[in-house]
Amino acid sequence: MSATTFDMCLKKMTKKQIKNSSESLFSINVETLRKGSITIDRDLPMDWLAQEMNICGFPVVPIRSRLSLNLELLDQSVLVQGFAEAMIEVKCSLCLSNINLTLKGDISNYLSPMPISGTDELLNKEELTPEDLEKEYYSEDTIVLDNLIRDAIMLELPMTPRCENSCSGIIKHPKKSTYNAKQSVDPRLAPLADIKLSKEN
Repeated sequence: MSATTFDMCLKKMTKKQIKNSSESLFSINVETLRKGSITIDRDLPMDWLAQEMNICGFPVVPIRSRLSLNLELLDQSVLVQGFAEAMIEVKCSLCLSNINLTLKGDISNYLSPMPISGTDELLNKEELTPEDLEKEYYSEDTIVLDNLIRDAIMLELPMTPRCENSCSGIIKHPKKSTYNAKQSVDPRLAPLADIKLSKEN
């Protein structure tokens, strides 16, 4: 199924079918997969990606991004395979220069239908098996891909971005010169400086 057909499938989904994913951007109904596997090859919206990356501890500006996925129905479960790629602009954590990073994360997930009783059935189990912990689920015949796409990109983002080769290193502050401490105080804070000086005297 082409990307254009995929977009049409999304538009045809009713509010009832996506009521648990009304805020999601990438949702698809399992019924569409019964007709055959689906291939998604499209750009990711920059505004969506920028919003998803707001949780970073430093500014991130998306430049472009690409999504390539294949979804296949195997019995009642769904196999999702592909990758999400994004080019972003960040500041080097050492020299503070703007740098471009290309992040490419593989996506390989096997989604099972949520048990009829929901997550309560899993939580009430006396002992969870490794298989239980590794499983991911979809609910109400709706597959939401937003988290899978976001996580694939975010997990490739370094905690401390660095220039690759030409980093000039940590910016060194100029040596302190002799100056009148009182004159260097911000005029708006001058009254506080006076209070401190009077206490010292």
